[in-house]
Amino acid sequence: MNGTAPVADDGDTFAPGDAGAQAARCYELIEDALKKLDLDRTAIVRCTMYVTDISRQDEFGSAHRALFGDHRPCLTMIGVNELVSPDMLVEIECDAVAAE
Repeated sequence: MNGTAPVADDGDTFAPGDAGAQAARCYELIEDALKKLDLDRTAIVRCTMYVTDISRQDEFGSAHRALFGDHRPCLTMIGVNELVSPDMLVEIECDAVAAE
């Protein structure tokens, strides 16, 4: 699997300035990609969040907890200077494993 930025349906940045909403949007896009492979969130074993403001870790983490609940893939959060668009606050990359 690969990662995604918080892209709205029209191609613009989803929810500029809202860290939690942007992280949730990334996970929504990741879930949509998993569905196309007949997988769900429980196939995810590792996530990496690239965030432009690490001090907002609780907002990003809240979206992660909301999606995964009791399923707890490894998570790494890395602070970066900027992403492809200045109003993007997060990009999330996930690795999923499909059972044989």
